Amino acid sequence: MAFITTEQLTYIYGQSTPYEKTALDHVNISIEKGEIIGIMGHTGSGKSTLVQHFNGLIRPTSGRVLVDGVDIWERPKEIRSVRFRVGLVFQYPEYQLFDETCQKDIGYGPRNMGLSEQEIEERVREAAERLEIPNEILQKSPFDLSGGEKRRVAIAGVLAMRPDVLVLDEPTAGLDPQGRKTVMDLIERYRCETRAAVIFVSHSMEHIASIADRVLVMNQGKVELFDTVPNVFSQYARLKELGLNIPAVTEIFLRLKEQGIDVGKGIYTVDDGVKALSQLCQGRVHHG
Repeated sequence: MAFITTEQLTYIYGQSTPYEKTALDHVNISIEKGEIIGIMGHTGSGKSTLVQHFNGLIRPTSGRVLVDGVDIWERPKEIRSVRFRVGLVFQYPEYQLFDETCQKDIGYGPRNMGLSEQEIEERVREAAERLEIPNEILQKSPFDLSGGEKRRVAIAGVLAMRPDVLVLDEPTAGLDPQGRKTVMDLIERYRCETRAAVIFVSHSMEHIASIADRVLVMNQGKVELFDTVPNVFSQYARLKELGLNIPAVTEIFLRLKEQGIDVGKGIYTVDDGVKALSQLCQGRVHHG
């Protein structure tokens, strides 16, 4: 059974006002535990609104969100418990930081769960280790950290609750290439170690191609595509119609193919491209 399901999920901003806008329009999706789902779409397509429904940050105008088969709004007074199971990291998670030290900040969620100080300390240590946050940083104010360090501390604060689902809205926004790679590697490692579902919004097609099991493409509040990476990324023309750019490396290899050079299919990341070129060169040497 799917762990997160939406049934006819609809959300309207400013309902019954002159500014009414349908952000989500009868969205039906199912996500299993252990999956990594990449969500993409042009600005205003409904991506961020959708992920904020998963942990009850936004209440549907109509339709339902089910977590482990239960409608999360069936008991509104218990919505807080859903947020412990479905952890949400905002687009700029450093804005989630507010406590005196990083250690206290990471422990904020577990403390709200009513855990003992010993359990809180254990979870803070575990989350810090997962995010490769050294002890000296734990004693610092979060406001004294670099952008990449703040990002990791904010994510650690969510992981400390040991959520069954980790939801991240543009987790690598504003980071340099090394910072982006570090965050993506940590996300994938968390999934492998915990079998939690990971859902992340990204404008980077290459990031999605590198770790996602399935890709959800949103368009005007509706599900446009929801399938495996090869099945979605092979629809180049449709993606371009939606205002989405395919990975640059994919574009390069498509051009090579147009020139009559057989470079194979399914090249969506730089690593894919390196392998394809290596095989191409080996083939030419072998046939020569």
